Amino acid sequence: MQIKKLAIKGFRCLVDLSIDFETGLTLIVGENDSGKSSLIESLKVVTQNKSIELDDFHYNSNTINMKITVDNFTFEKEYTRDDDDISSELKAIPTQAYLQTVEEEVNSIDCDNPSPEQDTNLRDIARRFSIQVRSDSKLLTLKTNILSKINSAESGEKVIIEGINFPDFDNIQLSGEQFENVSSFFKEVFLREKQTDIWREQISET
Repeated sequence: MQIKKLAIKGFRCLVDLSIDFETGLTLIVGENDSGKSSLIESLKVVTQNKSIELDDFHYNSNTINMKITVDNFTFEKEYTRDDDDISSELKAIPTQAYLQTVEEEVNSIDCDNPSPEQDTNLRDIARRFSIQVRSDSKLLTLKTNILSKINSAESGEKVIIEGINFPDFDNIQLSGEQFENVSSFFKEVFLREKQTDIWREQISET
């Protein structure tokens, strides 16, 4: 998965910023205090669920809005400030191309005689579209509800998926201190996942 676009409104000094990321490499260059660190922090807010502080709201602004576009979705996260309380909401908007792919896959499933793989796929798609799935949910009902959401998009309505989490992906963000410290750099880039696996591994009593 690749981040293709980032749009930010009201986060620190980033009043209204939109940036497209190149397929290969995107370099962000600027003077001190021009917003480079704020841009990286905004990515952490959506991709790593980093918390927002009151000081992160731009002067006289009560909302922060961030949009990250990836392959099949645009994830939108909005924070609202009410005195000292901060509330947030994350939602996803699928692309038309993705909706068309899902529609073709769903229509190909025979609900009367599905394979185990088709059964699992249809239930996974329903969950992805925030449709309630129970153990006794009928496949035909799930199929109808999925297609109903897709058809609403074809009628001009925007399909919004709520109660969703940003998917896991390769995401390594390093500070300047880590670049200056070779040991810290290699630990973060090459050894972090391995170290986590070691700590999680269960030790046999034999």
